[in-house]
Amino acid sequence: MLKVKKVPKMYVITAVIVLFSTFLLPHVIQSFEWWSLESQGQKIRASLPSWEQTEKSHFGTLTFMSLDDELETQAGRVQFVKELQGAIQAGAFFVRPHPSKIFTWGFIEKEKGKYDWTVTDFVVRTVQEYNAHLLVTIYTWNPWDQKESVIFNPWYLEEPRDWESYVAWLSALAERYDGDGVNDMPGLRYPVRYFEIGNEPRGVYQGCYIRLLKSSYDAIKRANPEAVVMNGALRYEDVDGFLNEGLENYIDVFNTHDDVNLSNIPTLKARMGKPVWFSEILPGDPGEEMNREKEYGVSKRVVEVYPVVLSMGVEKVFLAQPKLTFGRYGEGILMSTHCFLQERIDFFDRIETLTLNTITFYRFVRGDNGFIITSEWPHSLSRCEINLPTNASTLIVTEATKLEHRSWNVQAQGGYAVIDFCLTDDPILMIEEVG
Repeated sequence: MLKVKKVPKMYVITAVIVLFSTFLLPHVIQSFEWWSLESQGQKIRASLPSWEQTEKSHFGTLTFMSLDDELETQAGRVQFVKELQGAIQAGAFFVRPHPSKIFTWGFIEKEKGKYDWTVTDFVVRTVQEYNAHLLVTIYTWNPWDQKESVIFNPWYLEEPRDWESYVAWLSALAERYDGDGVNDMPGLRYPVRYFEIGNEPRGVYQGCYIRLLKSSYDAIKRANPEAVVMNGALRYEDVDGFLNEGLENYIDVFNTHDDVNLSNIPTLKARMGKPVWFSEILPGDPGEEMNREKEYGVSKRVVEVYPVVLSMGVEKVFLAQPKLTFGRYGEGILMSTHCFLQERIDFFDRIETLTLNTITFYRFVRGDNGFIITSEWPHSLSRCEINLPTNASTLIVTEATKLEHRSWNVQAQGGYAVIDFCLTDDPILMIEEVG
């Protein structure tokens, strides 16, 4: 008779522990993370503006970087929601997935004629839970169409070989998320309206980009006449070629990045006759090591640059800091500063500028309220008092770039308030007009 050797109890316990830690524990942790995120999400959503209001916001961010294939997994979706919640808490109500192939032809149409909306539906549905808006960057990469192109590269423009299939896919994409009740994504709350055709094309008046922009514009507009289509961001030196080809007739917004000289923005707007967006501003290096000092430096630049850019008529700005993605990296300095700025100057009715003693005051007027942010105090200039004209009786002065945001009150008299820059070493001040 065959005897079965008894396995030592310690071996059994060890095997159970290994199996649990290998197969079950990751799922338990992810389930807890998902529950925790949903709990946090309920708190965030409870105080959000409506999607109609957030669509008027001027603040956006790049996010969801390199999460394409991972979004089919629980771990990838957890990370996605973390980044989205961080963006919303920072006041970035427009999100641009980049560099990402989420809205790429070959990612959705992996086989000719078969569309897989699983990931894009998840992205759209989740973003809309937070009343936020997507800037969809359209990429033409498709391995079955371009046999020689195996690896997705967001900085290289692939020319479709089968233009008919590309146009059909793009029309189907715009149709699925246009909110007209026909072939819409189940559960779509409001339209996805903003589309960017490619990323940083070079020499746009040559090669395939002329045809690509025209074909894409027509395909999207046929499906959704209310869509807002913009070019992939151009350098200022490409503007002449763009206009010579009449491509301004195939965009609703002119899109660029902040490598354009800021003094050229008014001229750019006038020449295009279109609103101007910066789909990237203050770009960071993905490979750069980040520390507290560098994070503070980026935060200071946000406070310094945003008022200038917005005062020149740029409609929306998207922060491009891959090492400081909200909710993922950093110590919270950028998140806090971005939120501080957005809460005070976003949703403005108009911007007024005034220069006194070489310092520019940018007044963001919203209804009866005004928030003034100063330009950076020059290092070469001794700090002093400045008499600021105001109709308010009380002003609250706040350090704009320091994490603590220390404040003090100033009483106005005779239509002027004395702003004493000697009271702080913060180079930029935020001034709220009250009463």
